[in-house]
Amino acid sequence: MEPRGNPKLLERFAVARLQYTVNELQTQVDHDRNLIPPVRKVFHCIADESVLTVKIAGFKTWVSEGFITLAVPFCTLDALDDTKKGTDAKNVNSRETIRYLERCQVKPIRGAKVLSAGEMFMSWAECEQFRLPENLTPPSSPLMDSNGSGNGLGSIPPVWIQKILSYTLYKMHSSGERRSVSEDGAEDPTILVTNYQELRNWAAVFGVKAVDLDTIERMIDAESWDFQSRKQRYEASMNPASPTGSGRGGRSGSFSKGGGRGGGRGGRRNSRASEPIDPEFSRGNHSAASYTLRGPPPGGVARGRGKLWEP
Repeated sequence: MEPRGNPKLLERFAVARLQYTVNELQTQVDHDRNLIPPVRKVFHCIADESVLTVKIAGFKTWVSEGFITLAVPFCTLDALDDTKKGTDAKNVNSRETIRYLERCQVKPIRGAKVLSAGEMFMSWAECEQFRLPENLTPPSSPLMDSNGSGNGLGSIPPVWIQKILSYTLYKMHSSGERRSVSEDGAEDPTILVTNYQELRNWAAVFGVKAVDLDTIERMIDAESWDFQSRKQRYEASMNPASPTGSGRGGRSGSFSKGGGRGGGRGGRRNSRASEPIDPEFSRGNHSAASYTLRGPPPGGVARGRGKLWEP
């Protein structure tokens, strides 16, 4: 006995049904994702004196607004102390930064802290374990020549760079602190913010993301725009627009004052004089049928209030 139906046709139906189910599930997932309140991305920054002495006011604002978390290595305080005397903008910002960091130690400020001497690796040998292989080292690093091949020069960074990287690598790999997770499920990395090109080059050798002050400003601005866009989409999905015409003062035919065409006080002036008035608009104790609309005056539209109704 032959099987009922065409097997190939049934197979195509099954595939089409499966595809339809997958599309429905994807649509539901996208819809549910839009219903999740958007979360602003927070940048976890370690900053040195090269950027703090330029824009300490900006860092304080970013911390208070929750745009970034700020960690300052303890060794940076020594560099700030060396530049605090004077009247230049750098000297003024150095003093303001020192006062701000002292307040962080006396009375903790949410999102800002000074990394103590215990929050770093005790020897540089412990940091060497995080050095990237040469084939992963960016061409801009001091371990690479202009042709992109290793030359072995500058295999050990200067001492002042070792200190900052020691704090940074410890915070990234050994601090044990919980990091926030972005909406795409990826953990937000630590960002070293410095205007020293040499420090940024060495940071790349150890897999540390390092940017200058202008770059972190652009990153914060871009995240602000993106967050506002996601927030508007979320609010739109939670509060769908009302039907057309139901808005106040629209063309829904309501008789509110000033709303819609012909919805003003007294109705339209060019109504026929013999047309009876709706009982809704009768005034006083007189019947609405005894009133008619007065036509427009011979000279055009009358100015002033005048009488709109005549018995």
